[in-house]
Amino acid sequence: MLTLLNLWNEFSKKHNIEYWACGGTLLGAIRHHGFIPWDNDIDISIMLSDFNKVKENLDQHETLSYVECKFGMKIYIENKDVFPYAFPFIDVFLCHYYDASTIKFCSILSTKDKPSWVIDNEFPNQHVYKNELYPLKSVEFEDTTIMVPNIQKCLFRNFSNECLTKCVISNHVKCHENVHIERTKNSTNKLIKNYESEKKRFHIMKKISVTFKSMIDAIRFKKKF
Repeated sequence: MLTLLNLWNEFSKKHNIEYWACGGTLLGAIRHHGFIPWDNDIDISIMLSDFNKVKENLDQHETLSYVECKFGMKIYIENKDVFPYAFPFIDVFLCHYYDASTIKFCSILSTKDKPSWVIDNEFPNQHVYKNELYPLKSVEFEDTTIMVPNIQKCLFRNFSNECLTKCVISNHVKCHENVHIERTKNSTNKLIKNYESEKKRFHIMKKISVTFKSMIDAIRFKKKF
């Protein structure tokens, strides 16, 4: 992942693209000065206005490639033997001004005049204020560097006020867990409902079977005499 980050740093500097770490990568940068030990990707944000410039220049890059996705893109080191993309990768989240001072995640369907905030709904409290974000600053990250917001209050909104001293779960993960719990609950309720329905159907069929057997026995008895 560090090779990928170094390639991205070179690329963003060469093409004058502003980016900053977000999510678990931002927490890792501030708390661990590197990756969270169990993290498996890199999360960064760019402004929607830079999206086309990033794509156009990545199309010409010898090593880096990308796939577009609903929150922006996944950048990876190209490997022709793997499709559509290979681990590890950088998740690049598109951002746009929600109002004059608030910057939020937007989706790939966004345009400058018509942003879509569906991704912001999936990642609660990941917004950052302009006066927190700028000027961006560079911090040590493993044996390289990464860009981060000037003030990291967004960390406390996303995780908790104790996130620099305690292991906590982000709002996004909690959101996924709640969805999983709700789906599990719905699935369980559906199974119970199906079971009760099948149970009722079984009893009805059993009664029909018993009635039918009685009718057959009666017919056989009449034939005997």
